[in-house]
Amino acid sequence: MAARIHEPGYEPVPPLHIYCWTLGFGLSPHDVARKYGHADVAELLEARSPARVQLIAALLAGDETAARAVLAAEPSLLPSLAPKDHGHLARAIFHEHFAAAELMLRLGFDPAAPGVDGGSALHAACWVGNLRMVEQIVARGAVALEARDPTHGSTPLGWAAFGSVHRRARGADYPAVAQRLVTAGADLSAVGNKENRSLLSMAEGNTIMQGALRRLGAT
Repeated sequence: MAARIHEPGYEPVPPLHIYCWTLGFGLSPHDVARKYGHADVAELLEARSPARVQLIAALLAGDETAARAVLAAEPSLLPSLAPKDHGHLARAIFHEHFAAAELMLRLGFDPAAPGVDGGSALHAACWVGNLRMVEQIVARGAVALEARDPTHGSTPLGWAAFGSVHRRARGADYPAVAQRLVTAGADLSAVGNKENRSLLSMAEGNTIMQGALRRLGAT
């Protein structure tokens, strides 16, 4: 019931399996049933799912009413969630499910919990260049500006630089994200990843982002 494609706990399917592309990243059995018009199957699965699964499903759907109903019935549920549960926040941002992410932030999910490639919610927000999410996470002070993910050894600013070339999400504003991080104290002189690439190098291919980094003081 708790399995989600390409997420921890779904061992039968290796990372980046064809299921990711044909069904969708992060989908549960409930989501797949609903996606393909099997509402009766989705309802059966939901009725038999534990409260934690029901909560995560409501959160990822951005359904605050349903999420709060689950928490009202299970008051101890939120404090009992594991880091992998809190990691849904970073994964939601990575996949641009911003309404779900904002709901999780309101309910107190941990922005430092690891998501895709072990990056925090701040890393994910920088990857997709979403200034609004970056603002909300930085304001909470829950993620160090120089925190490095365990996969690439990259800072949030490094994810923004690289994302400006390789992600370029809808509505992204990577220069504004870089400005916000530097204003908050991010170190422009720090290497961007474990390969010791500079931020300018990581943004190679996006002259606008490189120009913004130079104006901020990157060399």
